[in-house]
Amino acid sequence: MDGSETVACEADADGVGITLPTVMDNCGNTLTAGTPVVVDAPDPLTCEGTRTYTWTFTDCEGNTADWSYVYTIEYEDFTMPGNESSNVECLADATEPTPPLVDDNCGNALTPTGPVEGGDFDGCKGTKTYTWTYADCEGNEHDWVYTYHIEDTTDPVIVLGEYPETVCETEVPASLTATWTDNCAAGGELTAYPVPVGGDDCSQTYEYTFTAMDDCGNTAQEVVTIIKEWELVDNCETIYGYNADASTCFSDYGFKRWGWTNSISEGESFDLTLYAGAAQCITGKGTPTGTATVTYEDGYITVEYNLMENYVLNEAHVYIGCDPVPSMKNGKGTVAPGQYNFNPDLGGGVQNYTVGPIEATGDLYVIVHGVACEIICECTVSGIIDGDEGGQSFSGAQVLCGDASADAELSATNKKETKAQVASDVKTFPVPFKETVNVEYDFEYTSDVQIEIFNMRGNHLRTYNDKNVTKGSVTSLQVDFALKANQIYILKVTTDRETFVKQIVSSKK
Repeated sequence: MDGSETVACEADADGVGITLPTVMDNCGNTLTAGTPVVVDAPDPLTCEGTRTYTWTFTDCEGNTADWSYVYTIEYEDFTMPGNESSNVECLADATEPTPPLVDDNCGNALTPTGPVEGGDFDGCKGTKTYTWTYADCEGNEHDWVYTYHIEDTTDPVIVLGEYPETVCETEVPASLTATWTDNCAAGGELTAYPVPVGGDDCSQTYEYTFTAMDDCGNTAQEVVTIIKEWELVDNCETIYGYNADASTCFSDYGFKRWGWTNSISEGESFDLTLYAGAAQCITGKGTPTGTATVTYEDGYITVEYNLMENYVLNEAHVYIGCDPVPSMKNGKGTVAPGQYNFNPDLGGGVQNYTVGPIEATGDLYVIVHGVACEIICECTVSGIIDGDEGGQSFSGAQVLCGDASADAELSATNKKETKAQVASDVKTFPVPFKETVNVEYDFEYTSDVQIEIFNMRGNHLRTYNDKNVTKGSVTSLQVDFALKANQIYILKVTTDRETFVKQIVSSKK
């Protein structure tokens, strides 16, 4: 009988291992078959079918008989790899993967169809799938699916710019800009506005808050802090220089005003302590604000102001002369700083200033006067110390003294004049003022009057002149100017004999 078997693959139908039957002729002789004939059905054999091997046996007379072995090829289902998945933050990250290599059960590579995209994604969270379909020649079919699990959980990133940490005497920026980026969204530009969050007498702190939110509600926040600082000097007071070995109080010469004159000779130098508020020349009542070094060498005299770090010098008045105090045109003595012979324009507040060198001969007297203001607030961008720190040479100035007595007594007439000076008065009102301040003065002499207004940094703002004010009259002058509200200003009144310095305060708006 013919032989047969069922195999899974064409390669298994190779004829190897077929055992031919024993065939004998009618006389009992064993016959040998020739080469088999192979027939495929269908032909060519591309998938399932049959392959038949046929051998022919022939006896000596030429009688023949065929014996066949039939392979039936029946494909088995192929094996698929498992589906795969991964987690991503953004839909854009769910890119098409590479499908696996799959063979049928006979080792033939299968080419998949697809992918077919699918999934359920709401813009922030969900899935995206890619599906490929594999099929063998018999029609066995399987899908392979790659699934992305998508969820955006990453906060945006805010990219700050370059901003000042502090500003001095200027307003903080009206707004700041920054940019933001995101792992899934496009990002963009942000704008933040200043919000005051605290401060003190010298500064105000502002915060700028940048907030970025992506489409999925992830947020980021950055806070930028800028501090506004300002300059403020206050508590301005008259100062005079004192040295225990060289100073004589004005009262010793019949004056009611406090202060000292200081004797000096060629080759000497000494330091004066600059006192504020030392009424009646009692240094214990005063406050040291710095020193002044007086040097008299090689025929020249200099006075060098050096204020302590928390003070500035807004005015400097130096008298150098042969007599203990300066004299007016009528020959009477005076200690009014406006009558001193060296009154430099400082150009603003300074901490160091030098008057001189001034050519001098003989024994001299020196009065060192000024107006010192306490530095309450200072920022270094513009600086309170904005005046002339270089000093003034007073080129060509001379103070030449002979043997005149240094301790000459003042006459009774001079003392009377001194009392008249002390009796003079300057008042300002209202306190505080708004746009207009009234300056009222009462003098015991006739004089032209100059009114100057400075800010607390020593910058000159206004000048007014009042001509020929009559002795004994009370005059009121309205000074009109619109300046910043809630600020302190310096008002300086100068007559032919005296200088008055007052603080005035502008009202809140």
